[in-house]
Amino acid sequence: MAKREALVKAYMGALQARAVLVLAAPGGLSAKVSPDPDPQLELFDALWFAKPQHAELVLSQCPEGVVECSAARLRDEVINIAAALGASWLTTAELEASASNSRRSRARLSCSRRGIRPADSA
Repeated sequence: MAKREALVKAYMGALQARAVLVLAAPGGLSAKVSPDPDPQLELFDALWFAKPQHAELVLSQCPEGVVECSAARLRDEVINIAAALGASWLTTAELEASASNSRRSRARLSCSRRGIRPADSA
């Protein structure tokens, strides 16, 4: 499993994608949107944008600093801002799944070029 996780991290690191982080204060009464982690806040969610400029546009439309609302509500606002700007995004789980699927697709292509049937295609 460690090898797979390392490959997924390498894939994600190679992308030009940029995350917009939704951070929650302890207790969940306030939250913040940021491009960078904050050691005083907990990561609630990360929205990954394929184009860094989309992430910058979304961040420019978000409230600055800590705001008095739940992290879920703030995340929904970020999603609405992204939709209004036409900026598509993926969650971390979706991005990891995409990386994993990409790895499987490359393996299938490599096997088919060599005339080998992949083990998971039964």
